[in-house]
Amino acid sequence: MQLGPDGESQLLPTNITKSPVTPPKFYYKVLGKTLETNRGKAILDQGKKQMSLSLDMKNDLLSIILEEIFSTGITIKYSDFSLLLDEICCHLPGEEKCKDYYFISRDGKKNPSGKLYSKYKNRRSRIKLKLAQNELFEKYEDLENQTPKVSESDRVS
Repeated sequence: MQLGPDGESQLLPTNITKSPVTPPKFYYKVLGKTLETNRGKAILDQGKKQMSLSLDMKNDLLSIILEEIFSTGITIKYSDFSLLLDEICCHLPGEEKCKDYYFISRDGKKNPSGKLYSKYKNRRSRIKLKLAQNELFEKYEDLENQTPKVSESDRVS
């Protein structure tokens, strides 16, 4: 048995490297950056003044959160949506009463839903589809470039 620097038993190796997954508390970083923008500050101000956001402001909040997520290349897991929602409610307490607008977990009974979840999944699907189409197009171009061209003089009558 190996002892650690403080004399206690060391059960885990010290040379563990983390895999490149979503960094911890990404939702705080995303929401913090979102609320620092001019649009984010306006949303935060309205949320504090009126204790709830208008439908337009909610949709604007969702769009700037998703812009930040996709611009940084973060992949959100199912469990991260509720954490992000908790962070939204922490900054905008009036949104606590309408959490279902943003995310509905359903805990395995059905597919999750809510605007944040749906918009994220739809946009991610469109990006994946576009990448697949580009890859297919590139393969087609490569195949077309490899095909020998036959001129009229080479054809046998």
